Amino acid sequence: MSSNDLSWPVYRITSLDSGKQYIGITKRTVSRRWMFHRVHSRSTRYRNYNSPLQRSIRKYGEDRFSIEIMYTAVSLREACAVEKGLIATYG
Repeated sequence: MSSNDLSWPVYRITSLDSGKQYIGITKRTVSRRWMFHRVHSRSTRYRNYNSPLQRSIRKYGEDRFSIEIMYTAVSLREACAVEKGLIATYG
């Protein structure tokens, strides 16, 4: 299966408290990717433990975020282009 055979959700996570947003892409479901973000926020063994998103999850709590699919791309290349554009738009 090539990367073109998959759908590539481009998603946005928003802190309900700070309003800060994170835009990302995944080849998994968005709910599964959110689970990984939460797991990585709990353990220092993950390299992104201290990323801004993981720190925010620890600070505000996992239930204080909204997650939405912004776009579903048909290839990784398309997903990366859309992600870049959304980051430019939403910061």
